[in-house]
Amino acid sequence: LNLPYPRMIDIALPANLICGLQEVSVQSV
Repeated sequence: LNLPYPRMIDIALPANLICGLQEVSVQSV
């Protein structure tokens, strides 16, 4: 779990930021 975890974060975090920004933009509008 400790080894793949950082890689998963590297992949998931940017996707989460992009999705989060899109969600916030949609909610704001």
